[in-house]
This record gives sequence, C-alpha cells and structure tokens, in this order.
Amino acid sequence: MLSGLCRITPIIHAAFLFVLIALADNNIFAQTKSEIAHSKEIHEGTWYNKNDRRYIRFNYNEDANFVTINDWIKGAKDNGDAYKAFIKGERLILYSEDNDHRAPYCEIEIANTNLIYRCNKMNSTDNFLHTKEPGNRLVFTRVKK
Repeated sequence: MLSGLCRITPIIHAAFLFVLIALADNNIFAQTKSEIAHSKEIHEGTWYNKNDRRYIRFNYNEDANFVTINDWIKGAKDNGDAYKAFIKGERLILYSEDNDHRAPYCEIEIANTNLIYRCNKMNSTDNFLHTKEPGNRLVFTRVKK
C-alpha cells in the first residue's frame, strides 16, 4: 500500500505544480485598478515627437490587462501601427517579439513633462533595456490629454 502511494505522490505533486503555473501565468500582467488609473493619469493622451514628426496615443481599456499604443507619422494617421504595452510601476513595457511583428524591447516613462521612449536595437530579443548598447531614444511632448 505504501509503495503505491509513493508512486502516486510525485504525479499529484507535478499536477499541482502544473495547475499552479497555469493559473499564475494568466495573471502575470494583471494590474490593480489604482495602478491602471495612475498610469492613465500620467500617460493617456496624444504625444508628439518633433524631430520625426511622429505621434503616439495611449488608449486604456478598463477590462484589458494592457495599454494600446497607436503610432503614426504626421499626415498619415490611417497608416499607423498599434502595439501592446504592459504597466510596470510608472513605466509602460513593450516586450520584444520575434514573430510576424518583429519588435525590440522598449520602455516608456515620463521625465518632467516629456515622455521618453527607449528601445533596444532591432535584432535584440532580450526583455530588458540595454544600457551599454542603447538603441533608440525618442522624446515626446504631450499635445492632447
């Protein structure tokens, strides 16, 4: 009887760990209502980068666990892109993608009244910001809240 129990215990343990990981994974980017409200307060609106004539707009959906970023060049709003960003403290994080939509890891934060958009170089698949080999750094100013 005891030997049969010893064989079943590792199976139950593995099943428990699998369920625990699966449940944790579903809420990995879950945000509290106060975190979403704070991020919305500091990021929401339309921002403009004068050098590249580029606009970005942050859209918050209370039911989603991410922020939608719309990105377009002045005069070409219909030809813009959309990205998902996740709230992490006072920053927005765009994780690297190496599938149909290739994108480097990026971080967006507010410094004084400017929005700083920093990204790794294009072929990087790391999910942290490189400080020794910086990629792009764009500065935006808010044009509409």
